[in-house]
Amino acid sequence: MRAGFAVQDEATLDAPGDPLKELMDESSTGVPAPVPASGAAAAAVVVRQSRLQRDGLFGALVAVFLIALVRGYPHAQTATGRVVLLVFVAAVTAALVLAWARLIRHPCRLEISRQAVR
Repeated sequence: MRAGFAVQDEATLDAPGDPLKELMDESSTGVPAPVPASGAAAAAVVVRQSRLQRDGLFGALVAVFLIALVRGYPHAQTATGRVVLLVFVAAVTAALVLAWARLIRHPCRLEISRQAVR
């Protein structure tokens, strides 16, 4: 029972016939036995990554490093400092862009089945 509402096929400790015992595998160490999937209630919940959050994060990080390059290059005291700045910012920006492209091509998702929640 969640928030005063009974959920179909939910096992409770005070239910007659002790359905919690019926859902438990006797040979296991307290892990519920697999219950056959039935209808929409047994379907997995799929949570996909937000494109706005992904693109916002990587876009902001790339912008920060490009701003650091633009602001740092004229203030570098030596030619070596400028080269180090260029190499560092280019390497980090390239890594960010590659990671961003990978996440676009292979988006993350989280699947949660009813059995995993129990």
